[in-house]
Amino acid sequence: MFKEGEKQHEVGGKLYDRISSVGRTLEDYGIKEGIEYAFAQWAAGVAVDIIECAKTGEQFNRRTVSEQFDGWVYEEMDVRTWSPESIKKYIARHPRNMLQAAADRGTITHMVLTYADQYGWPAPEDVGHLVEDWMSSGKWLCDQEETALCMAHLCLWAQEHNPVMVLVETPIWSHDLQVAGRADWYAVMGEELWLLDVKTRASVSGPRVEQVIQLGGYLSCDKALGKDGQEVDAPLVTKAGALVCAPDGANLYEVQELEKWKTMFKKTLDLKRATASVAGMTKGHGKCSLDLGRMLKVTA
Repeated sequence: MFKEGEKQHEVGGKLYDRISSVGRTLEDYGIKEGIEYAFAQWAAGVAVDIIECAKTGEQFNRRTVSEQFDGWVYEEMDVRTWSPESIKKYIARHPRNMLQAAADRGTITHMVLTYADQYGWPAPEDVGHLVEDWMSSGKWLCDQEETALCMAHLCLWAQEHNPVMVLVETPIWSHDLQVAGRADWYAVMGEELWLLDVKTRASVSGPRVEQVIQLGGYLSCDKALGKDGQEVDAPLVTKAGALVCAPDGANLYEVQELEKWKTMFKKTLDLKRATASVAGMTKGHGKCSLDLGRMLKVTA
């Protein structure tokens, strides 16, 4: 009934847009896309230079790129003075690696939620051992210590607020919008049924607008995958929020005006599909999709 994909999910044999990719449309086609793309190309080249110099012991000269980007001039650096950890952190700052690191932290978050649903919440002081065990195999770009701290604060928050778990990692979708995703956590707190979207950050702060739009997408879904593998009605929530977990703490940010954010999601979805359509029709003609993204304004 539900098959997860990288960019689209399959629901009943049909491909639906992945909800988590829709909120990023504002960044993908926003004004800063050109800057991020240009930096990504430069950073990739620098990362390759660093690796090669580390192998040969030659001096690494951070090349001047002012001829490509006005005002971007960098000082010379000698990679031989760098520690392996410094090189690792420098390469990790590549935008694509940062995105993958965030995705890896999200995967660990889902593993903690699933563990808590099956066995109960681990003690905050013990969750680090779980994270270490999970990350001992495979390739992970997220920092293990920081990730463990985020998960410890998630567990501590759960102990303090004692939410009753209803559903975890639940596939949900909307046939009308043709979107699908996995809802992190349905929980009862007080007498309210909450939809909680768990996010990890470098420090505790409110969710970004694209993350709230993503939550609006989950709220727009009216169908879910039942325990028997069949389609059922999605839980009807009365509250929703982003539970932000960081190395320095965790905090739940309630999202107000839920209908507004459902509308924002639908308009952003229209933008994503419009830009994808134009990009396909104008393939090979440069920045047509980016220009359209700049011109279109998404407002509630």
